[in-house]
Amino acid sequence: MPHHLTTLTTLTSLLEASTTRVVTWLEPLGEHLMHSAGKESALPGWTIRELAVHVAKSMDAIILSEQAPPGIAPMTLAEYLGTYPGRAQEIAVSAREASAQVEEGSLFAYMRSQFAAAGRTIAAYPADGDTVVAARRGPVTLHDLVISRLIEVVVHASDLRRSFTGIVDMSAGNVPDHAEAQRVVANELLDIIITRGGYSLEVSDVSMWIDLATGRRPYNTAELAQALSPKFTAGGIPDLGRMLPIV
Repeated sequence: MPHHLTTLTTLTSLLEASTTRVVTWLEPLGEHLMHSAGKESALPGWTIRELAVHVAKSMDAIILSEQAPPGIAPMTLAEYLGTYPGRAQEIAVSAREASAQVEEGSLFAYMRSQFAAAGRTIAAYPADGDTVVAARRGPVTLHDLVISRLIEVVVHASDLRRSFTGIVDMSAGNVPDHAEAQRVVANELLDIIITRGGYSLEVSDVSMWIDLATGRRPYNTAELAQALSPKFTAGGIPDLGRMLPIV
């Protein structure tokens, strides 16, 4: 049986909750996103609107997936995520094209439509999540494909929050981030490191670890020691410089 930290049912619920949180956080800002839609986001080279559209567009990986033929071996989650860096430019171009195709005034309708379609597609597969699906970047289990989408949403929700710093009042927890989804993503990313290196580590600072693991922060041993902690008091934090970022 495949090794799973989190069941497909839990992942699917978190994907729905985190995507809903993003769109319901953005909607009060209006279609022009507080007149910031065309401004550069926290992701260099991307406008804020392109970033928002991309969160929804990324659900195509699920929506367009099909069950792989029998006997096809799936990529691991780490291998699947490892296809991202080489396609960074292609992904950026796709985000711009998708943003241009989403008509003025229909941003939120598009987002909700994509998120709902992803949920329906997942529900049509067996609930164990072990089905191997033919995704755009290669064969992967449905379980790992859903994790990859949850990572997308969690990371880009953080990008959106940073993009609106100083524009939107984010006091009293008014943020697009979903805390439980962040925690699960942090643990899934750490599991990749543990599987590769056999380390006994746990997450102590969720946001910082996600930032380090996804390249939102440059590698820094002091911050790594803040983000992770050894499971046993006699342990230490290994140098993960060659393993980060994961994606």
